[in-house]
Amino acid sequence: MSTVSSKGQITLPKPLRDRLELKAGSQVDFVVNASGEIVLKPAKKPLNKAAEAYRAALISVSGSADKRFATTDEFMRFVRG
Repeated sequence: MSTVSSKGQITLPKPLRDRLELKAGSQVDFVVNASGEIVLKPAKKPLNKAAEAYRAALISVSGSADKRFATTDEFMRFVRG
């Protein structure tokens, strides 16, 4: 159990910090699930620029692998531009 301070801060118990592998300066996300429970999760690490570019490329072709590509080579030419 934790108590909320006047600034809205709480201290996470050490066993919970250890289980989530949280260190000083770690960021966390709070998610409200469908039943209204609040879930604490370690925040996802930001992607580096190369990973962001790769992710953007994947998103740009998302849903494009339909029947108009007769072969894998045709699809790869489409993806690579």
